[in-house]
Amino acid sequence: MWYNLSKELSFTKEDINLHKAAITFEKYLEDNYGDIMMRKIKSFVYENRASLGLETDYIPEPSYHKVEEYDILGVTFQNNPEDEQKEKFLFKVTCKVYINIKGRTRYRDYDEQSVYCWLSISFSASLKEKLTGVKITDVDEYSKQRFDSENALTRYLVPYIYSKDLDKHAEDFLKNYYPKALKEPMKLPVEEVVKNMGLSLYYAPLPDDIFGRTYFADVEDEVYDEYNTLVKQVIKSGTILINRDVSFMRNVGSLNNTIIHECVHWEKHFKFFRLQHILNPDYAAVSCTVLDKYIENNSLSKELDWMEWQANAIAPKILMPAEPTKAKFKSIVEELKINFPNLSKRQILEEAVGHLANFFGVSNIAAKIRALELGFKQVYGTFNYIDDERYPPFSYKDKTLRNGQTFVLDFIGGLVTCLSNPTLMEAVTSGKIVYASGFFCINNPDYVKAGPDGVFRLTDYALGHVDECCLIFNTEQRINRSYDASYYSLCFLCRNANSSRFIETICSMNEEQNEDVLKNAAAMGRIAKMSKEYAEIGASLPSSFSGTLDAHIKRRGYTNEQMEERTLISERTIREYRNNIEVKPTLQSVLALCIGLNLQPQFAFDLLDKAGHNINSFVGMNFIYSYLIYNHHMENIYLWNEKLSKGNMDPLPSKRKS
Repeated sequence: MWYNLSKELSFTKEDINLHKAAITFEKYLEDNYGDIMMRKIKSFVYENRASLGLETDYIPEPSYHKVEEYDILGVTFQNNPEDEQKEKFLFKVTCKVYINIKGRTRYRDYDEQSVYCWLSISFSASLKEKLTGVKITDVDEYSKQRFDSENALTRYLVPYIYSKDLDKHAEDFLKNYYPKALKEPMKLPVEEVVKNMGLSLYYAPLPDDIFGRTYFADVEDEVYDEYNTLVKQVIKSGTILINRDVSFMRNVGSLNNTIIHECVHWEKHFKFFRLQHILNPDYAAVSCTVLDKYIENNSLSKELDWMEWQANAIAPKILMPAEPTKAKFKSIVEELKINFPNLSKRQILEEAVGHLANFFGVSNIAAKIRALELGFKQVYGTFNYIDDERYPPFSYKDKTLRNGQTFVLDFIGGLVTCLSNPTLMEAVTSGKIVYASGFFCINNPDYVKAGPDGVFRLTDYALGHVDECCLIFNTEQRINRSYDASYYSLCFLCRNANSSRFIETICSMNEEQNEDVLKNAAAMGRIAKMSKEYAEIGASLPSSFSGTLDAHIKRRGYTNEQMEERTLISERTIREYRNNIEVKPTLQSVLALCIGLNLQPQFAFDLLDKAGHNINSFVGMNFIYSYLIYNHHMENIYLWNEKLSKGNMDPLPSKRKS
């Protein structure tokens, strides 16, 4: 989700231009309070002219001082600790003040000279419908202050929040608006929290990609009334609009999280949005929409990026406060062990995460992430999605995974990692290691089997012992490091389609775990050496492409019509391939034949060679094709084409005439 500071539903080019041209706080201050500042500066300079060090070598004892002008070089902000309404704040303006001095020079004549000094002007103010109560509380010589992390605000009035303090921020929020949730585990009554904050909540016909919108100024908009009828009314500042269909499109957990997410923005970022509205009245609301637009819209400021991180990180911790959540999860696990003694550890944990999600009214993924944050590391093996498909839970020995490590990779992640690691590539191409269920696993029937759809999957035994048979990968963030790793790891854990934008994986073969797996793979994996049966088949194959293709089709027992269904190549072309020794099919057509026949890697590469296509160079698209042959040869052409589309490659077979 991202936040769009605009009166419109989308961030248009006009909005972006307006944002770029928006008046700054410094300019606003200068336009509205410049005269007052000048009077205070002049008074301070006059009263402190002897101590400001305005003398120079040329005029060592000036007798006349006149402030000519000043430049605002910076503004620092902080919350007012005494403000319960969260409207007041303090700020300090750093000025470079230019002063004209006159007096006798070192040569005893009378002259003038320009000098400057640095001053700090302290203000207090309040943000209501406009900037009010602006008072200069002090003027002093500039001195570098120690950074106050607790009360400091950025130049756009966004608070500084650090990952180590997130639980504290969540607890402070609950102390203010629903302290009972800190005393015992409970599903947070989010609408009651909204009421306790003095906010209003309405459901509205927002676009599908917008979950919620919070208003920081009065505007007119459409909402649903108590009779579920659309009515137009004035939306007051402090109103949250929620997409009525958000729970339908997602789930109840998404609805609760969206509401609390908006509440966090009001609590933490009220000053930011109110100031923006004062400086630029067109900015009245903030809209919550999907991650894709957030990523693509590079025009948004770092402040919006940071605020989104803060709301994303704090909202789940409000819904699932640390100590009550720990206690509840432990009790759920113990209860499941008693009631379902035949369930495996991995099944118990996945059930427990699901129960935790239902209890707190959050999504399964949110519950999983929260349990991980609270130290229940084994839940990493629950609720795993690879390429939008959910896989069974898995388990491993405690302390097998360190922070920043994973067993699970999607198709593209696995392919890129394999390409960048020669040792892993050798293990895959030799048949020792195979990609299955999102894991790089020892290629042995004890661990891996092909299902009815031809897809390799881990066996029940392997899922309960992935530390025994699967490789580990280190994850690294590839973009903005201003924020802590948790924001990006959440995307990775959720198997979000955009994960590759945030995460890259590195396979270190020096890991003790990986060394053990490779050692076992060499001893028990299916190596490339043909079995006696495969050796006999290989020896009987003709030397031509057409003869070899014909032999494989007969061995499989397929008709030309069946081959057309399995390869998407016409029956007429299949017939020509089988009978015309001079035929020269395209690479893509031969690949379609390989997957249509589910040829073992050694037979697939043999057929490709006989058609004049050597793809063992592992360069570019050849590597992707080879990767599919080694790891996905038991699937079908439709699954292959899905994977090729993820790599932005054309589907099989070739559209060119063969």
